[in-house]
Amino acid sequence: MKNDVEPQAYRDAMSHFAGHVHVITTDGVAGRRGATVIAACSVSDTPPMILVCLNRVNPKNEAFIQNGNFALNTLSSHHQPLSVGFSGITGLSLDERFALGQWDTLSTGAPTLSDALAVFDCELFDTKDLATHRVLFGKVTGLRIGDNLKPLIYHDRGYRILQDWDAGIHGARMTELKPCPVPATIDETLDLLTGADYVADRSLATVLFLSLRMKRPLFLEGEAGVGKTEIAKVLASALGRRLIRLQCYEGLDVSSAVYEWNYAAQMIEIRMEEAAGKVERSTMERNVFAEKYLIRRPVLDALTGKEGAAPVFLIDELDRTDEAFEAFLLEILSDFQVTVPELGTIRAEEPPIVIITTNRTREIHDALKRRCLYHWVDYPNAARELEIVRRKVPGANRRLSSEVVAFIQKLRQIELFKAPGVAETIDWAGALTELDKVALDPETVSDTIGVLLKYQDDIARIEQGEGRRILQEVQAELASAAE
Repeated sequence: MKNDVEPQAYRDAMSHFAGHVHVITTDGVAGRRGATVIAACSVSDTPPMILVCLNRVNPKNEAFIQNGNFALNTLSSHHQPLSVGFSGITGLSLDERFALGQWDTLSTGAPTLSDALAVFDCELFDTKDLATHRVLFGKVTGLRIGDNLKPLIYHDRGYRILQDWDAGIHGARMTELKPCPVPATIDETLDLLTGADYVADRSLATVLFLSLRMKRPLFLEGEAGVGKTEIAKVLASALGRRLIRLQCYEGLDVSSAVYEWNYAAQMIEIRMEEAAGKVERSTMERNVFAEKYLIRRPVLDALTGKEGAAPVFLIDELDRTDEAFEAFLLEILSDFQVTVPELGTIRAEEPPIVIITTNRTREIHDALKRRCLYHWVDYPNAARELEIVRRKVPGANRRLSSEVVAFIQKLRQIELFKAPGVAETIDWAGALTELDKVALDPETVSDTIGVLLKYQDDIARIEQGEGRRILQEVQAELASAAE
């Protein structure tokens, strides 16, 4: 059949398609390989599968077939130099291309971009050659999702960034968030948390209300799994603000937490200016240290909120960092500003809503605590924990929920290496519901105790008779209360 559509006309029409920009990578017996692609999409969610279209002209793309794996790395707005590098138009070597980003691996061994908007790690499932392209079908074996990153878009033969992009807790939205004002009373704060299915007591609502009104950081301390991190997520969702999360760890430094320069992209800029004959030092320095090469890490990103729309800045598990970073953070929280020597001082138009969490594995210095409002997040009482289970696992049998909560409440009273938190309560109730259980019995407790306890000594103690004794007490007390 005759085709009356000219290739150029077709390409012109396709240029009006807006698509996410990705880099597809592989590694294995055929070596590393990477390429910039736009033609990628979902095939199925059961099982999870995606497809990617690659040009058949380039023989190096055979590496994807020979290695039998690939990772689709969805790029965010600051990845334009990386996208250009992997497109091949700059003539960079393979090592120079990979030097444009920071890479690790998930399950297949394919390189995955550490700060990508999303990563889909895949085993090669099938291929289909059609006209000029080869379609790769990948079975997704691993995922990673980046937080609050603007996507890099290709449209009308150029890179685009959605300026009104923002990300909410329950998924990304391409419409601008409409921030809500902070609650005017403690009761409104309590209602705000309850409306987002966070069951809080009045003391937490009070200190959160004061933190919002006084614009002071909120320092939350407590055992792991009691819902400290969730408070920041719920607050961002309920107030319509961005959530910016700084996950702390030992060795965290300024380049990972605040900012760094995209050195690889700067080198490309220098090469391009030298090739164009622009060698004046002052001009080159201004161009190289332009803001477009500045990689904003969570701290600096948190200072970019507009008036009335300050983001929620979660500094999670601060006790995992060292004292040097803690001292640096003290300076940030005092003035809410960062000095970048090449650009000057960047100040927050409106300070972010700061939530700091710690599991108390070490003491945080008093100087930092003095700048915050403090609250100890304890395990909930039985009534509040039962309400949490009913909200988070609505399909759980009511008798089962009561037994689960009563069992865990008693479990926390005995000496364990790590008592189960609220997160484990929710997980256990969900697991038992998946098993169609309507009540606890000794065998079920023994078979599923690994959902609750994560240390073998604790598990052995429960399996040696302690669990059976607790269950008998729970069922006797609930039967007595029902009479």
